[in-house]
Amino acid sequence: MTWDQWRAPDDLSTDLPALCFDAADYESELRRAETDHSWEWPARTVARLLADELTLTDPRKRAEACGGTADAARRFGCAWP
Repeated sequence: MTWDQWRAPDDLSTDLPALCFDAADYESELRRAETDHSWEWPARTVARLLADELTLTDPRKRAEACGGTADAARRFGCAWP
């Protein structure tokens, strides 16, 4: 993995060197960063967990939060069984 042709936003005249990373190490660090939520403040954690619940769960479960009806499922854009 190579990062090149990048610039300092506050000083466009400064050329920055290319940075090279081992591809496997780079991918591993991306996976680690995606799962590290230690930096989150409480409201951000709630927002992330709520978004996950609303987008990653069975649509019938999401509809239960709004009364568990076919109409509620349709409002989520999901078919009701």
